[in-house]
This record gives sequence, structure tokens and C-alpha cells, in this order.
Amino acid sequence: MGSQVNFCSSVRMLAVVTLYNPDIESVAGNISTYIDSVDAILIWDNSPLSGNVRESVLSRLKCHESKIIWHGTGENECIAAAINMAWQIMNRDSFDTLLVMDQDSSWTDFE
Repeated sequence: MGSQVNFCSSVRMLAVVTLYNPDIESVAGNISTYIDSVDAILIWDNSPLSGNVRESVLSRLKCHESKIIWHGTGENECIAAAINMAWQIMNRDSFDTLLVMDQDSSWTDFE
């Protein structure tokens, strides 16, 4: 019998998470539950720019900085805009699948 291929290890996964004035500790903790299992993450921040959400979240996820793509205009845009941008990145950079999360989502058993 031939060797088996672990499908999950050969799949390139992009995650997208939308934020709006999140509790910083909570959202960083939630992202931490799945960031190790994805190849990249688009963080779509709908919060006002004056809230310093970007700096606060990134400081808590510093060891994963190379995986993070941050987008935020200071406007509360619909989730479709975030998913459309993620879809474009997914196709441009040859990801196989897209994981869609929100700031309250976590993953307790990703395997």
C-alpha cells in the first residue's frame, strides 16, 4: 500500500477575521486559537482609526507578525468587503481554502 498524504498539511489556508471596536485581549486570544493552523490571516478592522486597535492587537500577536495582513479604513464596512478582499488574496497568492471568522470566534480543536 502506498504512503498516505495528510490533506490538511498540504492545504494552504487563508483566514479572514473582521473586527469592530473589539476587546483587545479577547480578540487576540481568539485569533491565537487558530493562527498557528493557517498560512496567513487578513485582519479586517472596521474600528475607527483613532482607537489604536491595530497597534494593540499586533503587539499581542507579535510572534505571528509575518502571517498578518492588516486592512482598515476607519469605516464600518460590510463583511462582504472583507470576504471579497480575502477571496482576491486567496486567488492571487494560491491559497486553497478560506476560513471566515469574526472577533468573537475561536477554534478549540482545529485538528
